Amino acid sequence: MIKDILNLKGAQKINKNQQESIKGGIGLPSTDDCGCVVVGRFGFQEIVAVSCDSTCPDGSVPTPGLGF
Repeated sequence: MIKDILNLKGAQKINKNQQESIKGGIGLPSTDDCGCVVVGRFGFQEIVAVSCDSTCPDGSVPTPGLGF
């Protein structure tokens, strides 16, 4: 598989500085926002952003840093 990735049409080599400057993934939210882990409509766990002063749908306290 790695050979297929390395041989992609139009792929270019990048230097070490360029590699280090790449940012990816999902950013971590600030700790000022709160969120709750809930089971979504498809049965998967999801994070929903809520006010830190409110409660989660299940009645628990929101977790700081999970909001977005």
